[in-house]
Amino acid sequence: MDNVEIVCTYVTEPGFGFGIRQDTNERVFIPASVVRGSGIIPGEVAVATLVDNRTDNPRSPAWAAVRVDVRPRSGELLPNEIKMLEAVQHLRYATTEELAKELQMPERSAANLLDRLFISGHLAKAKVTHRLPAGQITVYLWAEQVDDFLLEDA
Repeated sequence: MDNVEIVCTYVTEPGFGFGIRQDTNERVFIPASVVRGSGIIPGEVAVATLVDNRTDNPRSPAWAAVRVDVRPRSGELLPNEIKMLEAVQHLRYATTEELAKELQMPERSAANLLDRLFISGHLAKAKVTHRLPAGQITVYLWAEQVDDFLLEDA
């Protein structure tokens, strides 16, 4: 079992949640009983006791929290958060894939980092979906502020 710092990114309607390991940017599953017991909410930093949760399903989080102790966050950005914000500022707005390539990191790690910055209020997020006969495609766009998504008058 690992005791590591995580950031809660999402709590579902049924009460279970998800987070991100601060040290590796890997996803963490937080069972409903742990969410209720800790009172953790999205955006909060906590020290979590994690167990390996790897399965054959690649969409399943690599870790599961068996205990969570919420800690207040200092408000200071981590070095990888600063690099991501600088990349977003440089590109004005970009997809998750573009930012992952810009920072030479796996797309899932970039998505986790971007979600953390969005939850903390540092980024704006736009969901773009296109329906096709074979299904639909959804991409997320990221910008420093909502106005960055809009075209300027020519």
